[in-house]
Amino acid sequence: MNNYVEYSNIVPLVGPVDTAATAIATPFVDMSNAHSLAFVAFFGAITTGTADSNITVTVEASSAASSGAEVAVPFVYRLSGAVGANTWGAATTASTAGMSVASTDDNKILWVEIDPGAMLAELAGAQYVRMVLTPTADHTATLFGVWAELAPRYRQVTYVSAT
Repeated sequence: MNNYVEYSNIVPLVGPVDTAATAIATPFVDMSNAHSLAFVAFFGAITTGTADSNITVTVEASSAASSGAEVAVPFVYRLSGAVGANTWGAATTASTAGMSVASTDDNKILWVEIDPGAMLAELAGAQYVRMVLTPTADHTATLFGVWAELAPRYRQVTYVSAT
């Protein structure tokens, strides 16, 4: 049996939280020692005043692990089906404007894939990335948690910090 922790560096970023209508940005994740990086957001109950409300999800890259110099970047994502079903939507490329999670997407998982090699080459040293989740103003409940999964360049039991 494989020890999963030796193969993926899993970094908790946002514990389960009800953000209602407030935007939340995860901490920055350092991609410099990673072959690949995925953000995983698990949504719980989403309650809004109107049926067409959504949560805009974007990814920002920066050359520093602090706010102030971030740039929105494109990414690839998949949205799961309902809890208890092993179904996923097609892999879709989001522009720098991001993508939307509908208010009807309660209890679904969003998988966001980042290519560190392409990101570092495209943005000249932008080795830090974060996910930003922005609900529309009429959200009364927006429950979710976020973690990052990195495939490290050099696998080991104790990882180089990714935050």
